[in-house]
Amino acid sequence: MNRPTLFILAHAGGSAPVYQRVLGGLAERFSVAPLELAGHGCRLAEDLNASLEDMLRDLVALVGRSAAPPTDGQGYFIFGHSLGGLLGFLLADALSSVAAWGPPEHLLVSSACAPGLHRVKPGLLQLSDADLWRASADYFGSVHEEATVSEELRLLFAPILRADLAAVENYRPPAFAPLRSRLTLLYAEDDIVGLEDLERWAPFCSETPRVEKRPGGHFHPLTHPAGLEKLILDLADDSTSRRDFSSNGSFR
Repeated sequence: MNRPTLFILAHAGGSAPVYQRVLGGLAERFSVAPLELAGHGCRLAEDLNASLEDMLRDLVALVGRSAAPPTDGQGYFIFGHSLGGLLGFLLADALSSVAAWGPPEHLLVSSACAPGLHRVKPGLLQLSDADLWRASADYFGSVHEEATVSEELRLLFAPILRADLAAVENYRPPAFAPLRSRLTLLYAEDDIVGLEDLERWAPFCSETPRVEKRPGGHFHPLTHPAGLEKLILDLADDSTSRRDFSSNGSFR
């Protein structure tokens, strides 16, 4: 049986393959496809996208280059963290209207507010590059301590972080029809995104979202990946059971 594709999207200023490496156990169950934004990571030489709309167009094109549409009812999954969670929803919404793709089997949104309800700290984008990086690390937490203390790395990554945060802050979402996918929402004990933020995702999905609280802070997928791997694998098994049940005419 062909493995379903799992698309991965990273946080603001981040790189999707980092999540692929940390969640390496998922490769046994999925064909893992990290979706790297232009100007990030392995696409560092490309121009950054100035808006979420531009990012979404880039991602839709990247999906076409990264994976084949699902066949034999296999479905596909999306996992996105922080900015990646918001982009994951936008991507799922866009692919839902593409006949070859349709909505994802499961969308996992990690530590992300619903469209238009961003958590960019006021005044953050008015700071210098050095101060922006330090203030962001204080606000969101940091998994890259070397970048916090290294001027060279700050000069490299701060413009990427600034562009991503500006795209979120300037985003004005359209009206969305509820996504016809199962939705799991993740947050952490010491997260800037709380349960009350996740409750506001309810109108964006046709089914009641599942909510999971994780250990750690805002970057819990990178600092506490083991339990997250198991959760995603369990969700995949559940989706397979649902499909098998449906194929016998007994589900939905």
